[in-house]
Amino acid sequence: MNINNLGQNIKRIREKREIKQEVLAKAIGIKRENISLYETGKTIPTLKTMIKIAKYLDTTIDYLLSDTDD
Repeated sequence: MNINNLGQNIKRIREKREIKQEVLAKAIGIKRENISLYETGKTIPTLKTMIKIAKYLDTTIDYLLSDTDD
């Protein structure tokens, strides 16, 4: 797992859909600071949190972990 891909993909999808970090964090029940840490690759979300992020962003964990620019 490449956490940089994870963070970059979360950020790309979130920004493409014009979702603020605060909105995503509140929707999945975590602090905004955690979203920032995930997006910068400074920490890895738990599997439970990854599932919540993927569901909220209407994508899959596989996509979040992939090496893609789509």
